[in-house]
Amino acid sequence: MLPKLFECLRLPRLAAKAARLFLAVCLTAFLLLGLSGCIGRISQANRTLPFNPKSVTIQPATQGLRVLVIGDFGTGGKGQRDVAKAIAALHKSKPFSFGITVGDNFYEHGVSSVTDRKWQTRWEEPYGSLGIPFYPTLGNHDYYGDVQSQLDYKSPSDSWHLPARQYTLRSALVDFVALDTTDPRTEQYAWLDRVLSESSAHWKIVYGHHPIYSAGYHGDVSAMERELLPVIRGRVALYVAGHDHDLQYLKPVDGTHLIVSGGGGGRLRQLRPDPRTLFARTMYGFTTLDIDPSRIRVEMFDQNGQRVFESEIFQEPSRTGREQPAEAEPVAR
Repeated sequence: MLPKLFECLRLPRLAAKAARLFLAVCLTAFLLLGLSGCIGRISQANRTLPFNPKSVTIQPATQGLRVLVIGDFGTGGKGQRDVAKAIAALHKSKPFSFGITVGDNFYEHGVSSVTDRKWQTRWEEPYGSLGIPFYPTLGNHDYYGDVQSQLDYKSPSDSWHLPARQYTLRSALVDFVALDTTDPRTEQYAWLDRVLSESSAHWKIVYGHHPIYSAGYHGDVSAMERELLPVIRGRVALYVAGHDHDLQYLKPVDGTHLIVSGGGGGRLRQLRPDPRTLFARTMYGFTTLDIDPSRIRVEMFDQNGQRVFESEIFQEPSRTGREQPAEAEPVAR
């Protein structure tokens, strides 16, 4: 009788231990799921997207183009709205031919579909009324959502044009080549090499999300240095990237200039000293490229539309006979 009584008394203790263990397991699972949601996960569908680069002919410009660059912007927050207002004011006084984005178009997890409300609040409202056609690239945060939706989206304002994950914007004056640097496959670099070899444009500019070198929070990207830099160094005037939430102008490599323009609205982060830096500022802002046959004028602006940096890139014949950009003297303001 007495032992049975003791067994009954032990049952609540065992039940309590089991309950605590169950609660701990549930809490751990909840935290892990929450953490993975914050970091973002690339779906299998995004990992198996086909490599299908496109070529698009832009307006037959021979005398000049004015191009806007924004990156890391799609938060829907005040920083994004302020930058968009500054762009609108500058476009009104001196219109842009078109714009490019260097990725992270939508935080934190891209878009879920072509009807996701982020399209309205984080794209159409800030940029749709500008009258500027944009040619985006994809960033890592875009890959945490549905990439195909960004490829399929039809903008009611005709402001969003993403023909493929990799593509070329062709004109007699300049060829822009858009890369998908979040995709780890290297076949795009063989394609890029062919595009650059076949291009007869006066200038060549490559853009994508991840920088080669950076004085920002993320720093240098070794894969980009290993895979991209050998293809573009001395062959293109400019490589434009984002990923770090700031504005940077870095020392050229064999005449190829390097820009980070990731201040479009994402949370700002501190810079660090870097010997390659010619200009670096933690701020919301954007970059403009004024391109004509004699030079590319690079200007960076803050969220109030105030110019904070300017530089010019000139071309001169290289020893191989191929036109190659010469190093420019930057001027910070």
